[in-house]
Amino acid sequence: MLPYIILFSCLIPIGIWLRFFTPRRGFWFGHRSDRTPHHDEDWKMVNKLIGICCLYSGLVLTASSICAMFFPELRLTYIILMLIAFTTASIFIIEYFIDSNIHSE
Repeated sequence: MLPYIILFSCLIPIGIWLRFFTPRRGFWFGHRSDRTPHHDEDWKMVNKLIGICCLYSGLVLTASSICAMFFPELRLTYIILMLIAFTTASIFIIEYFIDSNIHSE
């Protein structure tokens, strides 16, 4: 369980970094597709949203991994299913946000 706690707790500083310190445009993504935000305010909003999703996912998954150490009823399968659910929900939230709020060229 300890590797999962370490892995999920790494999402927390990544989320804080993306939420409060937005990387410059093209820092790691670049402009690879038509869906990449081209305006600076869009870039900042999308990175803040990704940071919020990472932060909350990391908090919940770390807490559930710690609980799984003390309560054997919480199996690793449930934690992996929660990871899949959080990842899928984050993708849909970010896609909806991009479709409704990004400026068109």
